[in-house]
Amino acid sequence: MFWLSGRWHAVGGGKGLATRLLAIGERTVCLAQADDWLNTHETDDTAAKSRRWLNQPPTEQQLRYLPPEYRQDFGLTRYQASCLLAFRFNKRDIQSRVFGAADDDVHGCASAAGGRKPGAAKEAA
Repeated sequence: MFWLSGRWHAVGGGKGLATRLLAIGERTVCLAQADDWLNTHETDDTAAKSRRWLNQPPTEQQLRYLPPEYRQDFGLTRYQASCLLAFRFNKRDIQSRVFGAADDDVHGCASAAGGRKPGAAKEAA
């Protein structure tokens, strides 16, 4: 989940799963969509691994792929490094989904209420 251009965006994806824009808008809407996605796609093993990584330092291999400014952050966790790298490796795909949705907004397809599921049909007035 991230903040861009005055709105929250929730994105899902993973090994063997296509990158998907889950929601755009209010923070609570995006959190709910991201939570639903994790409940559907995350296994007990991956959840336990993520939980462990919250208190472990990044690996040498992770640090090797991170920009220099992150290598000097001694508070960086293995989980944070994993998230940063996942974004870096999937940046083009994520950006195409997010900016594609922004194009929909320009053409009047997004709700002004501040929260919607991408691809949801516009309600008739």
